[in-house]
Amino acid sequence: MSTKKSGFMLTTVNNPHNPFDDWPRWYKRDLDLGYDTCGLLARMSFRAEGIDDDETAMAVMATIVRNNFSGVHIMVTRDAYTPELTPAEF
Repeated sequence: MSTKKSGFMLTTVNNPHNPFDDWPRWYKRDLDLGYDTCGLLARMSFRAEGIDDDETAMAVMATIVRNNFSGVHIMVTRDAYTPELTPAEF
């Protein structure tokens, strides 16, 4: 899941595929690793009146990383596809 305004996506530190550039391989690897990142985002997402989809996606991704639910999820951007983004930067 990405957000149009922020340009962030959620991935894992051990998935070598860039979800921005190679979605099919990224998604397959994510499922093969047993993470189901898209499912996790869907389960944690909510629809609230007055909050747009981008704001919701950003909040959910930041919550996953900040609380270290899996221990492997990170937020990345297309330009900085590295695990350098830490929860303190959100």
